[in-house]
Amino acid sequence: PAIVLYGSIKKKPPIPTLITSVLAAAVLALIFQSYTTTDVVQALYKGFHTDMAVWVPAVPESVATLTNRGGLYELNEAITIAFMIFIYIGAIDHINAMSIVVHRLFFFAKSRARTILSSLVATALTNSMTSNQYATSFVVGDAFMSKYDEMKIPRKVLSRSLEDTVTMLESVGPWTTTSVFMVATLGVPWADYWHWQLLSLINFIIAPTLAILGIGCFYHEIDRKGK
Repeated sequence: PAIVLYGSIKKKPPIPTLITSVLAAAVLALIFQSYTTTDVVQALYKGFHTDMAVWVPAVPESVATLTNRGGLYELNEAITIAFMIFIYIGAIDHINAMSIVVHRLFFFAKSRARTILSSLVATALTNSMTSNQYATSFVVGDAFMSKYDEMKIPRKVLSRSLEDTVTMLESVGPWTTTSVFMVATLGVPWADYWHWQLLSLINFIIAPTLAILGIGCFYHEIDRKGK
């Protein structure tokens, strides 16, 4: 965690930071804990299992459910989906489809505030229909990129807008993959936890409000460059 935290604060490249963290954890497990090299290798590609902790007499089933997972094989689905998304994005980008769709559907977005609000709504609808935040981020991000440039809105505002109604919405919708994972892993029904997600729920009010008021939209950065 210290390496990841340091990399985040210093804005280091994420992949080298994560790999360094994994290697450091493996070395520490071999030196200071009773794990074998076989355990470390197996944890890397198949995930951790409580049987590796031979010094623990018994592990509660609820704890085992949370810990017996991980490894590179767990990324198979995510990697496959990512490749499919890249192929799809590449195809529609080649024919310039998304920019045409955005300009025709959101023709009323003549101001910066309306453009940001449109991206928030489009992101929420796409995520609700696809139940996949990866696809939503790529599709909507690619679709609104040129529109943001046209309206002279910094692209980091687009990135934040995607998070506002993708990441925040994922666990609120009961049919999304994130909600299904949380219910299956934690054993807490969606109806019992959704109204406690105060950050996500409040964000649905804060994000549009900031867009309308122009707070934190960094317009001055683009306006200053244009002078």
